[in-house]
Amino acid sequence: MLNTLKAIAIAIALGFAFGHVAHAHSFYSSVCCGGRDCAPVPVDVVRETVDGIYITPRGTTLPPRFLPWGDQKIKKIPTDADISDEERASWHICTAGGKPDGLLYCAYRPDSGF
Repeated sequence: MLNTLKAIAIAIALGFAFGHVAHAHSFYSSVCCGGRDCAPVPVDVVRETVDGIYITPRGTTLPPRFLPWGDQKIKKIPTDADISDEERASWHICTAGGKPDGLLYCAYRPDSGF
């Protein structure tokens, strides 16, 4: 019985340790992300133009949201961010609760683009 309890305790501790590391990216600003508000998005969610970006939330009937270049909500992914090349090439969107129709906090732009 004692060995079973020890095994359960170790499993729980490892789950918390590794689950926390994988849960959120360290480069997201605390202003933009409460630990579950930000994520990379598919390429068709953000459309770049010379004037700014249009964010079209998936799974909603909301019209695209427009952010002009220079808007403080648009942030650049830091060059020293410890993320994969695939994540670095994607837009990351931060919304309330991470929901497509949630209040837009920030948009992290990839290295490429305007």
